[in-house]
Amino acid sequence: MGEDVGERVRDRLSKLEDEPADRIERLVRAQTNDDRVEARYQIVAALSNPERLPMFLLLAEYECCTCELRAALELPQSTVLMHLSQLFEAGLAHRRCEGRWRYHRATEAVEDLSSALDTVCEGE
Repeated sequence: MGEDVGERVRDRLSKLEDEPADRIERLVRAQTNDDRVEARYQIVAALSNPERLPMFLLLAEYECCTCELRAALELPQSTVLMHLSQLFEAGLAHRRCEGRWRYHRATEAVEDLSSALDTVCEGE
């Protein structure tokens, strides 16, 4: 993805005569930062599942144990655990253990993401 995409983007943008060269270079750097693109892809991919998004929105509002998520979403425990794993990998959720219980919640940094989704949906 890296160099080939960067070269194509640079070629396309260099053909724009109205844009200053420094702006084009900034756009190319922003577009080809593979770490940021990959991190954003992980977040979007994690939220794109029709069962996982409601789970994320629930975790943005409440701290829930696995059995509460299972009951609230009417999903098998294995499915809940698989979706939680995807949310953890994307950095969208964390868990804390208390005895035998595991409690899950959206990370503080992405609680604003839930609000942003609401704002976008209200604008439709």
